[in-house]
Amino acid sequence: MVVDGWLSNGQIVAGKLGTTAKGYPLSYDAAGQRISSEQWSAASGSNELCKKSEYYYNNLGQLTYTTNRTLYRAAGANNRGAVIADGGALQLFSETYNAVGNRIQEIDYDANGNASTVSKYSYRGDGTQLSQLDYKIVGGAQALSQATYFGETGMIDAAGRQLAYRYVLYNTNGSINYRGNYSKTYAAFETYKDLTTTATWTLPGTAGVITSTYSDRGELLQTVATGGNPFTRRFASTIDGQLLARQEANGTVQNYLYNQGQQLASVGNAAAPQIIDTIDPISTSYPGRTPPAT
Repeated sequence: MVVDGWLSNGQIVAGKLGTTAKGYPLSYDAAGQRISSEQWSAASGSNELCKKSEYYYNNLGQLTYTTNRTLYRAAGANNRGAVIADGGALQLFSETYNAVGNRIQEIDYDANGNASTVSKYSYRGDGTQLSQLDYKIVGGAQALSQATYFGETGMIDAAGRQLAYRYVLYNTNGSINYRGNYSKTYAAFETYKDLTTTATWTLPGTAGVITSTYSDRGELLQTVATGGNPFTRRFASTIDGQLLARQEANGTVQNYLYNQGQQLASVGNAAAPQIIDTIDPISTSYPGRTPPAT
């Protein structure tokens, strides 16, 4: 199928429209797993260049690796035009799983297909993640860049809630750049909801604390943040927890629109209007759980 394309000769197509990319074709296997996507990239001489991503899975339906290749078509051709050359597949990333389906390693590759970063994950017997170690690969050697620990004493309570975690950022020479900690408390409703989140680190600055306030039914009413990036936000939501509106401290408001339980758009003067892409990210590593290196 083609998403966000245009009609040409009775068919929905994708490619270059004017001077920019328009639309992208997606293909799926019989199990409903995406196996490829494609988008116009650039014009080069008498050719249109398109980037095609391909996705591969194990027998449990878990994504194991993706590749990217450049396809060449004649000038002016859309995605239905004949491919006159194929630049060959370059690996983008790969994932490895243990016997019970937990991801234990992910490798990302650079534009030349060389491994550039690797992340390694460990778990306890019930599948709860204990750690994530991130490495940069330079000259074929792995150098630890960030370590995040989720399973040390006091970090997980008897109900399995994450009460805290800590991380360490490393310099390229292996020395420690800085350390950080996150901790949480919870409020009990029909489910447990975040009450306070506290972030501390060894860099200059004050600790960041976010405190949430709820109605008796557990609807989020307000969040207040102190520290380096303070804010106050008020919320209106449904009894099911679906956000309807957000008001910033300056009085601006953003409203959220839904269809059959899925968010379609947000409009208002607190942020730019947004149409939500309902296609799920292809990688299970997005969004990342650990804070990014800075």
